Amino acid sequence: MKMSMWQFCWLVAFFFHGMRAMTQSLTRRVVDERERPLISVSLTLYNPADSSRVGGAVSGEDGGFSIPVAEGSYLLRASEMGYEEIDTVVASFSPLILRMQEKPHLLGEVKIQGVRPTYRMVSGGVSIDVRSSGLARLCEARASV
Repeated sequence: MKMSMWQFCWLVAFFFHGMRAMTQSLTRRVVDERERPLISVSLTLYNPADSSRVGGAVSGEDGGFSIPVAEGSYLLRASEMGYEEIDTVVASFSPLILRMQEKPHLLGEVKIQGVRPTYRMVSGGVSIDVRSSGLARLCEARASV
């Protein structure tokens, strides 16, 4: 099929128009509650209609990130260890600073337990400490029977 020059020009114009729409980007910043930039925040963009993944990024040293998208509304998820996860609907060209709240982590009691080695090298051979080995428990069990 032959294509006229007119058809070719229209095809090229539609192609570049579509490429221009895809080269726009969602550019934002992520900060903590004290307005300090957060580094390495994982950001994922979803289509709100079907929850399909559209794009993603990781925030840089200044807390900034950029995700190439077409114009529209999207669901943006931001997550980072030690911070509450954020899910928000964003328009592709509306200005926005994401403020993440710290998530308090309370650790339970930590118990540290050490075990002495039962075998050790001495001059002339190996010394076995029977008192702290399984043999001592076996002897105690037989003695109680």
